[in-house]
Amino acid sequence: MVFLASSGKPGYSTPIGEYTTGQKIRTNSPKPPNTDKVFMDYFTRFIGGIGFHGNPWKGDRSHRFNTPFGQRPASHGCIRLADVDAKFIYYYVPKGTPVTVQR
Repeated sequence: MVFLASSGKPGYSTPIGEYTTGQKIRTNSPKPPNTDKVFMDYFTRFIGGIGFHGNPWKGDRSHRFNTPFGQRPASHGCIRLADVDAKFIYYYVPKGTPVTVQR
């Protein structure tokens, strides 16, 4: 399968290397001091706080980030996907699945 994605923008590069999928969180939110409360659905971690997740949103979900999937980096290090693609990984890719991040 191939998914259009946006990786870490300049200053927030997605770490290159070999990893495995780990913890899964249905809706993830950054820890304080981030007071903007940006949420990401279908978060599948593969290293530290980095993982696959759906398009971020704020408030009542009406403010969705305009993510240029497959066009340019846009995240703070994670692999940002369309919600349907992040949902697929969340539900169908088991923990321990190899992840290769390359340029």
